Amino acid sequence: MKPCPNCQQPVAWTATFCPNCGYVLMPAPQERLLTSIPWVDVMLGILAALASPWFMGVGLIVAIVLYFVYRSTYTYFARGLLIGLIVLGVLILGGLALCIGIIATSAHK
Repeated sequence: MKPCPNCQQPVAWTATFCPNCGYVLMPAPQERLLTSIPWVDVMLGILAALASPWFMGVGLIVAIVLYFVYRSTYTYFARGLLIGLIVLGVLILGGLALCIGIIATSAHK
């Protein structure tokens, strides 16, 4: 327990406001936008994730790290990154499955 800065009553460490006086202890994180339009931020995130493999594999790691860094402040951009990473993963797994299928059928002949 910690004391409330306003009324000095004990408050739980995880509390966002004092139950005694209502003093706000931890303000809720505010969503911010890279642009003024949320769907543009989502599209920027998707494009960033889909462009990430072009940067020699490091870009993919950077895109994953960016998701975890920006998911609380730039939520729309982070959503776009997540969507793009999922689409990228599906494309990569689909390509691998196709290659394995081609190799397996050509080895059967």
